Amino acid sequence: MRDLAGFMNEVRLLASCHDPRVVVLRAASVAGTLVKTSGDKREVVYHVTDCARFGEIFKILKKTGPFDERVARTYFHQLLKGIEYLHTMGIVHRDIKTENLLLDERLNLVIADFGSAARSRNAENKAVEFDSSVSVGSLLCNAPEINMEKTYSGEKADIFSAAVCLFLMVLGCPPFGEASGRDAYFKLLLRKNKAAYWNIYKSREVSAGFRNLFEKMTERDPAKRLSLQAIYTHPWMTAEPILSSEELRSLLCDKLASYQEARMKKLGRSKRRKDEDRKFAVDERGIRTMSVFSDWVAECAEINSRLHTKAESGPSVAAGKKGKEEEKAILADEKRKDDYVAAGQNPAERTSVIQSQP
Repeated sequence: MRDLAGFMNEVRLLASCHDPRVVVLRAASVAGTLVKTSGDKREVVYHVTDCARFGEIFKILKKTGPFDERVARTYFHQLLKGIEYLHTMGIVHRDIKTENLLLDERLNLVIADFGSAARSRNAENKAVEFDSSVSVGSLLCNAPEINMEKTYSGEKADIFSAAVCLFLMVLGCPPFGEASGRDAYFKLLLRKNKAAYWNIYKSREVSAGFRNLFEKMTERDPAKRLSLQAIYTHPWMTAEPILSSEELRSLLCDKLASYQEARMKKLGRSKRRKDEDRKFAVDERGIRTMSVFSDWVAECAEINSRLHTKAESGPSVAAGKKGKEEEKAILADEKRKDDYVAAGQNPAERTSVIQSQP
């Protein structure tokens, strides 16, 4: 029942989000049926979201190494926009990590997996302080206050996690094992003089602006941590313009080609696995007879109906102002492509890898 309640919380939050940087929910059910190829049936809960064509940023970094700082800055800016939208909606993610940052068919970042997400304001519109004894997120990306026995702000925790993602994108490795005094790397980062910490990464060229931004976003005291608006205006963020879609495609072409090749090799080696029946320690039938389960079935039906209506009404109506802005961005991107061709260059040569993705 606790898992089902968490599932319903995730569905409600996703259903309330309509932003290009947040994964789109299409349908959900707590009373679904999975039909196997053998004909066997199993009762399941599920939700359906749009497919992010290029998968996790984590896997791309793992297979091909870190991003150029220009690429990392662009994706970090998109991540900040997504977090800003969620916080404006009164939602905190609490599990921001590169495994939950996906790339869609246009190579834009999309935030997924709202299993740890929660409302950051109560019915009286007062900020919620979360209990650190409740396990959420990932030890690698969690803010230090989540590892302490006290309450914490979800917004400040999201900013800390975003900094860890930025570090991974720029350097290709985690900044520490966990944000606590038990971790030797994090203890070095806590020192006033952080030269010893950055000396660990002296073999990798990173800008002073990046180091400064990371340090200020990972302050141990949440009150001293940079706000979203302060991050936007930080010198590292304003050092160069954010890349266009075409520029991203150009810079990521070789990297995605390597990633594609590695994926195909893995698929070639994979063997078909036999289905194994799972043994559940709970009485599923007992859960399905509870009144709250019937309420959830009805709520999922209502959410699905609402999502279906919005899908039929078109993106400009469903997403409102955000949808119109996204449409304008797409048109602008197409114009850039036309200009590219007019200049005597062939964009297909640079995007052939991306176009051929399955």
